[in-house]
Amino acid sequence: MANTIQHLRADRAVWAQHDIIPEDGELALLRTDDGATLIKVGDGVHRFSELPTVTGEALRGDTGDLLLRHGEDTHFEALEALSLSFPQALREDYYSLLSFDSPADAPTALTYPAEPRIFFSGDDVMDGIFIPGGGKHYTLLFWYDGRIQGLSRGVTLASE
Repeated sequence: MANTIQHLRADRAVWAQHDIIPEDGELALLRTDDGATLIKVGDGVHRFSELPTVTGEALRGDTGDLLLRHGEDTHFEALEALSLSFPQALREDYYSLLSFDSPADAPTALTYPAEPRIFFSGDDVMDGIFIPGGGKHYTLLFWYDGRIQGLSRGVTLASE
């Protein structure tokens, strides 16, 4: 007798209506309008909308590489280091959202390519360069309007 394993699966409308917390290790699938399937892995803590989409190779541990794909919303908790990259060909309507916590004792070491250049503005930006501070939660919005723009917002984390 064959065993069948079922995973959580729905389209955007259903996930928006039922933004549940998938169990730790539980796969949650999003069926997009264009027929693609996006995968998120539950951690037993965060709602579906708060989980990062698995892309290519998932990040392992507290460091890794992240390709900022169009339309993705990626979240991390305490993050020691992250290397960002962009698709080779950017759509005219390209955008991506990234959020992470930068540890107080050792701010996140964030690297990104020199080309194409990112034109940053917002919190913790000096001369167009974004450098994360320690003990902050960051939200970064990237978009393309002929050049890659990055807007950073940093909020001090509450001490425990």
